Amino acid sequence: MAKIKNRGQTMLESMRNDSTSQHDNEAETIPQTPEALIGRNGNTSTGPNRSQFMSYLGKLARNGIRLPLTYVTFSQVHEDFVDYIWTEVQDNTNSSPAYKNNCLKSVAEKWRNWKNRVKSTYISGKPKEECLAMVPKEVEVDQWKVLVEYWSTEKVKEAAEREQAKSSISGMAAAGKCTDNVSVWIEMRTDATGNPKDDATAAIIEEFNEALADVPLDEQELEELRYRIFEDRRGMDMVVYEQWG
Repeated sequence: MAKIKNRGQTMLESMRNDSTSQHDNEAETIPQTPEALIGRNGNTSTGPNRSQFMSYLGKLARNGIRLPLTYVTFSQVHEDFVDYIWTEVQDNTNSSPAYKNNCLKSVAEKWRNWKNRVKSTYISGKPKEECLAMVPKEVEVDQWKVLVEYWSTEKVKEAAEREQAKSSISGMAAAGKCTDNVSVWIEMRTDATGNPKDDATAAIIEEFNEALADVPLDEQELEELRYRIFEDRRGMDMVVYEQWG
């Protein structure tokens, strides 16, 4: 490890990736050039090698051996894993201790983004059995089973649906659309052109529209009536979406 400078710019050295992960064991190096990595205040990454360094942190964040995906939030990750990440960075660069907090914040953000990408790509909208049978090559096998079981629980799925609804409501309100529960449910399950994302959704929407057509026109926008008709079509209780300001 290179000597840490107390003042001035710090520089990148070679950065190795000696993970024991079955999915990420190749080495990555950064040219040994005297280019700035950490700013003079010691807490910002700068210079022409910045993108390569950020890529390196991303590889650390996506490595299930170094940072397991099975923690609900990054703040719950065991300190041993977090300390290992910082030690890895110090061993492979001459980063100043002043950079530690910002470095770990960057790793945390990349870890959260990676976890969300895994969920949206491989789990969202898919049956549990299908997910269990298809382990992404980038994820550790034992962790994948835990993730699928957790994300498949009704409590977690409902919480995720509420978060998605929050985003949908905001966009719908900005576009001047109605944001009652039925409209939000439909918005979340149709694509940008308004087409249902799957056959089951298409059937529910079609039945709802047919039933709604039998209602007097001046009553079709009544939220309680729309909710009751839709609930009958869906055959189960809806998640009641809160209206965020």
